[in-house]
Amino acid sequence: MTDNHDVEILSDTKLIYEYLLNNIERDYFFYTRKLDGMIVYVSSSVENVLGYDPSYFVQKKVSNHMIENVLNIFSEYFLEHKDPNVVKKTYVVNIPHKNSEIVNLELTELSVKDEFGRLIGMSGIAKDITNSIKAQKKIEEQNSELNSLNKILQGKVKQQILDEKNLFKKIFQKSSDATFLIRDKKFIDCNETIVEMLMYTKKESLLGLHPSKLCPEFQPDGNLSYDKSEKMMQIALEKGSNKFEWLCRKANGDTLWVEVEYTKINLYKDEVIHAIWKNIDDRKRMQIQLDELTKNLKCTIESENKKEKENVNLSLLNRTLQKKVEEESEKNREKDRIMFAQARHAQMGEMLSMIAHQWRQPLNAVSAAAINLTLMNELDMLESKEVHNISKFIQNSTQQMSETINDFMNFSKPEAENEFFTLKDVIIDIDHMIATQLKSHGIKFVTILNDEISIFGQKNELTHVLINVITNSRDALDGLMMEDKVIVLYAYRQDDNYIIEISDNGGGIDFDIMDKIFNPYFTTKDQGKGTGIGLHMAKEIIQKDFNGSISVQNIEEGAEFQIVLKIKGDDNE
Repeated sequence: MTDNHDVEILSDTKLIYEYLLNNIERDYFFYTRKLDGMIVYVSSSVENVLGYDPSYFVQKKVSNHMIENVLNIFSEYFLEHKDPNVVKKTYVVNIPHKNSEIVNLELTELSVKDEFGRLIGMSGIAKDITNSIKAQKKIEEQNSELNSLNKILQGKVKQQILDEKNLFKKIFQKSSDATFLIRDKKFIDCNETIVEMLMYTKKESLLGLHPSKLCPEFQPDGNLSYDKSEKMMQIALEKGSNKFEWLCRKANGDTLWVEVEYTKINLYKDEVIHAIWKNIDDRKRMQIQLDELTKNLKCTIESENKKEKENVNLSLLNRTLQKKVEEESEKNREKDRIMFAQARHAQMGEMLSMIAHQWRQPLNAVSAAAINLTLMNELDMLESKEVHNISKFIQNSTQQMSETINDFMNFSKPEAENEFFTLKDVIIDIDHMIATQLKSHGIKFVTILNDEISIFGQKNELTHVLINVITNSRDALDGLMMEDKVIVLYAYRQDDNYIIEISDNGGGIDFDIMDKIFNPYFTTKDQGKGTGIGLHMAKEIIQKDFNGSISVQNIEEGAEFQIVLKIKGDDNE
């Protein structure tokens, strides 16, 4: 057999492939080669794939067209196909295009044998898979990017869960309401409010207890506290929530009425009851007394009806009730008077402190002048002119101290009738009384009046309110490690109202206590440093005496109190 004979056989196979390639996609071409790699035939579609005319490849070895990094692969494959038992093989090679770009080809080769069964060469189909490989790489890159984004998202979700957990914990611990968590019918956590309410020393004393352990044995309706507690928890678990009144017991044995609100929540895949206890002891006991009074009244009426001796004197009964109402009203008014007196006494204490600050500097100056006068006299250096100057200085200093006393007495003097006064005069009085004290605390007091503001009412009462608010801001700024401590009083007209805003840069008010600061006897100061009635009385004065309103909000650097006063008289025209 000759090589020419082998070439003829190999060339004959092209007729079949030419027909096939003319009817399939343009990214295929057919070729035949000898066992030594010499290309015998390449179909015309090779130009679509590699950019060359078929004649460029004929009579050249396959390895001449492969880039260097695939020659070893092809050599091993070529040696393998010298085995006559090999029928078909598929592999991928990289071949340069005519424009120098690399084309990825998938080669599928079949053995070609002569009439005697002798392996004489290979015929193959080459498929351009460059775009497929690029697409695959693109998919892999996108998958990698998606994996990265997924990790970032998982991290954010975990952080969000952690943040929500911390927020729940903060709300739970800082809540002003007594709060429990109940799981498996036992307390698993509680906040400090419930510890204080029940007069325990530490919350560990409450954990692990059944709710009925904090109650008398029986509830007022006659049910066992244990049985009723079980029932209330079961209702909450079945319906999602339950609200009811409950009689509990403090550590000292005293009983306390509370309003209980149970809410079912899922915590760490467990069903947990979130319990809130609100102190309603005063209200409940008054209600019980009222019910008892009503019951006694009904019994009295029924008794009188049964006796049929005389009609019930409703007028007398009404007068009795009216008298009791009047007595209670008088008691409430007496409480208000006591509260006002306490506020006034507290304010007087503040004023005495302010006078001490106002007097300290002139007293020191007078003392120094007296010492200087004595020293000059002992040294025979005293002249009449010097005596005159020192005497004049002492007179001015004592005059300043006298004016301070006058301001204090004017502030303390009760005013019988309402009258028109200017806010400017009020601020001048306040500045005389507290400027030195604020300065000694390192606080700058700034006033801004955009309009001439005339107010109808009692001047001292408004002075009392403004000093209360300003000293509240002063206390908030005290102890802060900062250079620029500022209190600003800004007043202006808005429509038919005068607006007075007092703001500071003391860091603001905790959101948890924002709605309580005007409550009577509520204070955040240490024991003995605050009565908790100053802001309450300020609110009472503004609402009742000036028919206005006072509110507070946090601003960027601190807190801002806003007083709104209705314009009266000629100023409203």
